[in-house]
Amino acid sequence: MSSARLELPTAAMIRAARGLLGINQARLAMLVGITAKTISMIENTGDGEMVDGRRRNIVRRIRQRLEDEFDIEFVFPDERKGFGVLIRKGG
Repeated sequence: MSSARLELPTAAMIRAARGLLGINQARLAMLVGITAKTISMIENTGDGEMVDGRRRNIVRRIRQRLEDEFDIEFVFPDERKGFGVLIRKGG
């Protein structure tokens, strides 16, 4: 993973990553070792609601799998740019 301080991707970023990869919720769930219902819940939950530790751990696992397996890069906002999702070159 690229960041020492692991930020959590938003629900929209997770959906965008799946869209870039052309994978459905069931496939992502299988890769992460959770149910498609859990992926759906996370993608349809307001980001402010991802406060409990269990959900945050699941989102971290999703991020790690997408970054490690598919070369997805989650871009987090700072003073110069907004947030986004991209596939790393060579991925």
